[in-house]
Amino acid sequence: MVIKNIINRYDHIIGLYRFWLRERLYSKKPGNLKKERFPFKGNLDDLPQIDLKFLNTGPHNEYSYNGSRFDIIDFRERVITRYSIAAPYLSKILALAKKIIPNSKMPHEIGHDDFFNRDRRTPHTCHLTPDGFLCATISYCIYIINTNNGKTFFLPADYNKKLWLYSHTGCFSPDYKYFYFVRWKYKGAIAVLKHEIERTHCEIGRVKLDDFSIEILHELEYFDEVHQIACTADNKHLIFVTFPFYIPISFESNLTINEIGNYIDKGLKLSTVVTYDLEKKVHWETKVPIPTPAHFQLDLSDLNIFYVSAHNIFFNIKHGIVVAGLGAIFKMKISDGETTIIGKYTGNEAVRLTQHVIYRRNDKTFIAATTTSKRFVIIDTESMEKINVTRIQPHPHPDFTKTKYFIFDSKNAFPLSLNVSNDSKYIILGGDSMFYVYDIENEHILDVNLFLPEGHSFGHSTHLGA
Repeated sequence: MVIKNIINRYDHIIGLYRFWLRERLYSKKPGNLKKERFPFKGNLDDLPQIDLKFLNTGPHNEYSYNGSRFDIIDFRERVITRYSIAAPYLSKILALAKKIIPNSKMPHEIGHDDFFNRDRRTPHTCHLTPDGFLCATISYCIYIINTNNGKTFFLPADYNKKLWLYSHTGCFSPDYKYFYFVRWKYKGAIAVLKHEIERTHCEIGRVKLDDFSIEILHELEYFDEVHQIACTADNKHLIFVTFPFYIPISFESNLTINEIGNYIDKGLKLSTVVTYDLEKKVHWETKVPIPTPAHFQLDLSDLNIFYVSAHNIFFNIKHGIVVAGLGAIFKMKISDGETTIIGKYTGNEAVRLTQHVIYRRNDKTFIAATTTSKRFVIIDTESMEKINVTRIQPHPHPDFTKTKYFIFDSKNAFPLSLNVSNDSKYIILGGDSMFYVYDIENEHILDVNLFLPEGHSFGHSTHLGA
């Protein structure tokens, strides 16, 4: 045990030095910003006029080591405006993490640098106010970029002295005065990972966008890894959901797929949706019956209805993402101090529903949702039944009749995201290097291939102002 602790200690020191060296050699000063514009590339002659502008984010090590980029994709002007920012030095965060928890006390023989992997260092989504404030979160701070003057901010001001972890996404209040988030302490997150506790102390907070001050609204004991938070259009409720991605065997690298299957048979950890009443300052939880809920979308006509997707997946360090079964989208309603499930969509095509959006057409509300692989589905929200499934490219579909699970091939993770034009005529489907255009009325993919700037993946996206 003594030798093992010594090895862990020196591995950690080497890891810190590796990050420190790369940051000094390949990084810009944290907060440095670069703005670029990329005209659309592809066969544009057949691209119709599309009324849509949305945002996308991802890593950008080419600009600055451990950097991030934010794209504003404008189909009206047919241009991508990119803001690339140099991130805070991770070596300082790792040094702070070590002071809080020695590397030898970390769970499953992982180090702090393993915990702060690329997914935790990269914004999951970004959000832009109509007057030009771009906001995003990474695991240990909040980014704010004033696109009008190029000024950048990392919040809170003491982010590198007190190590809080932040929800993977944030959201604006309807009047754009505030940017909401959920956060929890690093020490609590590691205690959850070690199964010392099931829940940890969390805070619901908001950034005041006129002076960047932070206000804590509510405290609660909850699961860590809060994935998304949203504010209802009437400014009465906040909704958020946790994404319990890690399970007891996640970091055991010698597991066989049969052993993973045995674990699945015992049942994966379920999660809940939290609803917080902004006026009464109380919260309540609703259990989601399928594991790993992640994203949700608010209904466009009923202010009390929203739709939560459940992935039914988990992560293993050896095999990657394991799909444990069919996913689902749940229709939920807030009423009289409780939130209940009032509808559900699932089906053979409901595999790792990475993103879904709500749109209105002919006075009816629909859901468009991505599904693995090379497909997306359109759902009637009244019946919660699928209307059609569109296959973008030929690809074999997972067969759950033979096994209850399969290893997810990230190379086939397309589409990762989708957005609907403001007039509900087109769906834009995004992948690793390109996006496609789907004609909703005529139900077919247009013969138009649009390419993203080279070398940058396409992840979750958000509408302007969302």
